[in-house]
Amino acid sequence: MTCPICAYQWCWLCGGTYTKYHYMKYNILGCPGQNYSYKRRNILTIYLIRFLWLIFLIILYPFAVILWFPLFITYYINDNMFPYCWKKWHRIIIAIISFCFGIVVDIIIVPLTIIATPIIVIYVITKEF
Repeated sequence: MTCPICAYQWCWLCGGTYTKYHYMKYNILGCPGQNYSYKRRNILTIYLIRFLWLIFLIILYPFAVILWFPLFITYYINDNMFPYCWKKWHRIIIAIISFCFGIVVDIIIVPLTIIATPIIVIYVITKEF
């Protein structure tokens, strides 16, 4: 909905600020999938979904932060730098070395993401509401 006086846009379901991402399926801060749905969820269901997504993300976040970078480095080195590598055991050795390198670099990245993530989340929440 749009205010005729100030042109402010807000969601008629939850009353939050409307953005182009408000109705996207995985937007836990908006009304996911509610724009063209015939079944409207009440506001308590929307807040319950937001809360469950938040708990889910809090539980999975440490695993994602710790394992993502070493796995990415291993994939990148094996597929991009040595796509047609020598023998199979050479690729395995390169994978082990690149995974260990990823873990060493992860020691630097994890504290930065732990510091940056709450700042980004607070920024997105304050901008959304």
